[in-house]
Amino acid sequence: MWQEFKEIAIKNKGKLIGILIGFLISITYLWLGFFKGTFVAICIAIGFFIGKRFDDDKDFMESLKNLLKSKDF
Repeated sequence: MWQEFKEIAIKNKGKLIGILIGFLISITYLWLGFFKGTFVAICIAIGFFIGKRFDDDKDFMESLKNLLKSKDF
């Protein structure tokens, strides 16, 4: 039984992660309210962006300068 569950979980890893993230965001909104929950979600997104830059060995300040220079946002 656990082997079958493990195989299904591996095949659908993205869906399971998405479900978990959605569940955590909904609990955050219920617990903190909309505006505080949105603030937490924005902070998590910024943290993810910074962490991804470090993982990819890219210069964060250079990426930030390029983002702020861009006229497309």
